[in-house]
Amino acid sequence: MNRRSFVLTGITAAGTAAVAVPLPRATPPQPAAVATRRMREFAFIFDQRFAAAHALANAMAWRGHKVFGYVGDITALWLREIEPQWARRAGALAGISTPAALFCLEQLAAQHWLRVVTRHEQQAGGSGPLVSWVIA
Repeated sequence: MNRRSFVLTGITAAGTAAVAVPLPRATPPQPAAVATRRMREFAFIFDQRFAAAHALANAMAWRGHKVFGYVGDITALWLREIEPQWARRAGALAGISTPAALFCLEQLAAQHWLRVVTRHEQQAGGSGPLVSWVIA
């Protein structure tokens, strides 16, 4: 094969690969379909060691949300409340916790095809950072 036939073969192959095949258009979601994908929040959880977390939990309880507190270790709350609800596809979970507790929840949420959709880090005085978040 010489250079001329090599170049012509390359041009021919590139030309046939560049032929566009029209794909069917995806229909945009209808308003009713969009509304059914929204998840309702089933609970708010907070770390009871922090005053800022207590304040936010009180506001959420006043608005009618279920509120669950824990002290440092989220395992018991996970086993008793969160995992059974997510197994039934109960909905989104919001809360305020330490970054370490949120990391654990992120890993557990992934098992139920959920993820953190919003996160806001804030300082809780001298005791370290807190993160407010929503998992849906």
